[in-house]
Amino acid sequence: MTGGQLAETAKRQRPLLKLLFASGHAEDAMVEVGEFGPRVQLLAKPYTRQDLAFKVRRIPGDAD
Repeated sequence: MTGGQLAETAKRQRPLLKLLFASGHAEDAMVEVGEFGPRVQLLAKPYTRQDLAFKVRRIPGDAD
């Protein structure tokens, strides 16, 4: 199962689920992220703890 397939399955079970993809292949991951809409963020590897924290805070919430 790919990350995109896992995300798709999880979103079916929990439609309001927020997603953060981490990838060393940013171009391929951006295609996947685009398929899941605005509740998805991409974090390119390598990343720092600060990068991770920043991206987690940027994932839109229910009120966004």
